Amino acid sequence: MNDNLISQEERGSALVMTLIILTMGLTISLTLSAIFLNQLNLSKQIAITLQSFAAADSGIEEALYQDRVALASLWTPEEIDNFNFQGVLMNQSKQYANYVYCISSGNIYPGNNFSACNSPAYQYNFNRGAGLTAITATGSYKGVKRILKVFY
Repeated sequence: MNDNLISQEERGSALVMTLIILTMGLTISLTLSAIFLNQLNLSKQIAITLQSFAAADSGIEEALYQDRVALASLWTPEEIDNFNFQGVLMNQSKQYANYVYCISSGNIYPGNNFSACNSPAYQYNFNRGAGLTAITATGSYKGVKRILKVFY
C-alpha cells in the first residue's frame, strides 16, 4: 500500500478541524467585542455623569456668588438671613423666579424643566436657618441628575 494515500476514515478531517478552529475564533472575537462595547457604553455614561456633577458644582459656585456678592448688593443682612429661595434671578425690585440655567448656551428657563437644555444645566436652592446656610444644587445632562449639598 502507498503511504501517501489518505485512508477513507481520514477524508474530510482537515475541513472539520478548520471549521472547529474558525468557530472558536469567531466565538472569542464576538465575546471580546461584546465586552468592549459594554465598556464603551460605560465610558459614555461616566462622561455624562461627570458633566452632570460639574453642572451641580457650577450651581454651588453660582449660589455662593449670589450669596456673597449679588444678594449683598440688593438685600440687607437681616433680609438675607430670613430668606430662602430657589435658584433665583433677582432685580433691583427684589423679584425672583425659579429657573434652570443651561451652561453652554447661557439660556435660562423658568421652573424645573431640565429637558429644555441640550447642554449641561443646573439649578440651586438656598436654605437658611439657625446660623447655618445649606445650598443644594442639581446638575443635569442627558437625563442624568447629580445633587450636591453644601453647608456653611
